[in-house]
Amino acid sequence: MSMQDVSYSREKLFGKVLNLRLPNKTRVELELEPVRVDSHIFAAKFTCLGHGQDLIKKFLFNLHRSSNADLYRSISMAP
Repeated sequence: MSMQDVSYSREKLFGKVLNLRLPNKTRVELELEPVRVDSHIFAAKFTCLGHGQDLIKKFLFNLHRSSNADLYRSISMAP
């Protein structure tokens, strides 16, 4: 089955939980709220369940910092 064969509906996606494993092996649960669904492509808002919000923020900040090191050179911050 290819991605073209898969069809998503808003009802099927609403309230589904996505289990995400971060590179440090930490698991985060995200609840989906579809915003736009169009054949095999969908956009969704994510709500972090449990303590996931802080973990996601830290992960995204570190990802941004490593990708944009020049922005952080003049700022003295612990890794």
